[in-house]
Amino acid sequence: TTSCIHLGSSWSNTVLILNLLDKFLFITPFWATHIPATIKFPEIFDISRSDVSSVLSKAFIYNKLLLVTVTYDGDNMPCMQDFLFHLKIKNLKNKKIGIIQNGSWGPIAGKITFDYLNNLKELKIIEFIPTVKSKMKESDKTEINKLLTNLIK
Repeated sequence: TTSCIHLGSSWSNTVLILNLLDKFLFITPFWATHIPATIKFPEIFDISRSDVSSVLSKAFIYNKLLLVTVTYDGDNMPCMQDFLFHLKIKNLKNKKIGIIQNGSWGPIAGKITFDYLNNLKELKIIEFIPTVKSKMKESDKTEINKLLTNLIK
């Protein structure tokens, strides 16, 4: 599987999700034993700390993308908004996309991301969007496991 992760993180809690994903994707912890070892996310991009053009080009290389986004003032973080805008104007297609949202006060970034990308043609966007409320919890693992299992199919 050829996949990459794009995330935006304002307070580093979203980056902490990657600690779980790293274990999930490369170590296969006890709670993810049924996930095939073929899951690989060779590149991870924090779009809140990267130039959009450098991470944008990578979105077109991979056939599966995982977008990990944060709710910020009732929307996506500005860097994710910019990234999504560029995906749209560059006509991203033929991809399978999973979304994880983070937010403690009315998380909605995942739905906004889904709705925005759902208007593009030839994208398969997984409708199930796990929510992490601020910091990663043990109970979030099952939800993320479900999303990633669907993403690799």
